Amino acid sequence: MNNKILAIAITEYDDKKLNNLSNCKNDLENILKVLTTKYQFDDIEFIFEKTDTTRKNLFNKLKFYFSDCLESENVLLLFSGHGQYDEALNSTYWQPSDSDHSDSSTWFNLNDLMTFIKVSKAHHISIISDSCFSGAMFQAPLRGGGIEALDKKKSRIGFSSGSIEPVSDGPKGHLSPFAKVLIEELQSNSINDCPLSNIATSVIVNFDSSKSQTPTFAPLSNVGHEGGIFILKLKTSSHKSPKNLDYLRQKYGSIYIPVLENHLKEFEGLKNLIERKREAVKKQDYLEARKIKDQEEEIRANFPKTFIINFISENKNFKTSEKNKKIIKELDKTILKSQKELPEIKEKVKKELIRLKDEHHSQIYVGSTLYNIDDIDNIITSIIHEQSSEKEYKKYFSDHREELVKELNKNLVALYIHFKAIKGNSTSQFLSDKEKKLLEIFEKIYDSEINFLLANSIDEAEFLIKIKNNELQLLYWILDRDNINYLN
Repeated sequence: MNNKILAIAITEYDDKKLNNLSNCKNDLENILKVLTTKYQFDDIEFIFEKTDTTRKNLFNKLKFYFSDCLESENVLLLFSGHGQYDEALNSTYWQPSDSDHSDSSTWFNLNDLMTFIKVSKAHHISIISDSCFSGAMFQAPLRGGGIEALDKKKSRIGFSSGSIEPVSDGPKGHLSPFAKVLIEELQSNSINDCPLSNIATSVIVNFDSSKSQTPTFAPLSNVGHEGGIFILKLKTSSHKSPKNLDYLRQKYGSIYIPVLENHLKEFEGLKNLIERKREAVKKQDYLEARKIKDQEEEIRANFPKTFIINFISENKNFKTSEKNKKIIKELDKTILKSQKELPEIKEKVKKELIRLKDEHHSQIYVGSTLYNIDDIDNIITSIIHEQSSEKEYKKYFSDHREELVKELNKNLVALYIHFKAIKGNSTSQFLSDKEKKLLEIFEKIYDSEINFLLANSIDEAEFLIKIKNNELQLLYWILDRDNINYLN
């Protein structure tokens, strides 16, 4: 897993009635220092400039940040700034730098943040919010069993400095009461794989009882929490592994993808870039770290894209058997015929549904699915799908399962060439989608190889699980079970 931190501190406000906050930036700098020094985090982005913390910028940053996350990423979001609560709407807000104190439309609604988190593919997402009224974002807690179970299940967790109440920023030049205890607990932890819940519990227990705020820790409400938890891993618990191609080739076996020569040449420069980013974070120069991170991501993103272009270009030569050509020709004729008949079929189905409705039928089965009779568009779509020649193409694909497994056991080039021979010049949307999905899996495998070669350290068990996950995705692709939630 790739552990990322996005930190947001808002200290200066345009509206003079929203008092500037003395300690937000300092609090997060100190929290980031202990997190990046003691725990395993790969990417850190810290936003604190006034121009970067407007409502528009916050909305766009959070929207794209969470929507761009991968399944192999864990995200820790840190926030420190003014917060507000609208009792009538039961809504909690963060107040950006350009907020109007009397106009909630200029504030950032945490419901929007929950929407971004709900659609995010990230595995673990946790929020640590040191702001007023943040406790309104929680749902009732769920529980798991043991570290492995907690780490495997997805999580969407929040940890706030208070419930639905104001919280203290602390005296100027000092840490806030919440940040002070949080840093102490992060520093004193000695557990190699420490659930965030352990830290949160310690903060809550050790928080000054004389303070008029109650730190709160719980799952976020209705955004896909499955009972897991963010695991903070001590740097000392990571395992160094050899970073050479022979090792990579041995571990990946038949699904190994040779790394392109021009990419290998770029590695040294990229490693230097990563080291510069780490040094910038150590020096707490977050603006420089952010610039370097943007350069790094641009280079990294280009690797899998250029690999796919190169792979398709180099593997054009395939031959479809005469038997398959004949089958494809007949199936394509059926597709063409059904497309011509489609308007007529739709009209007939629509008339029949109206007739059934007039006879007081309220529901209808299409295959094994029960539909409401008023859901005309979906019923028509389902009937056409049931009768579609694409179903015949699915059967045609499944008839080649054994051959595809044999080719997979050779290598990924053999699998791709054999599939292309099966697909031939078919007009089938099903087979086109299968090719697109296969190339997406190849891209993920290549990306995981690149990440391994560039990683500072690697957990051997996690590395092997990732390889098995890739193998499973390919097997499920052959079985045409694309919606399987791998290894969950």
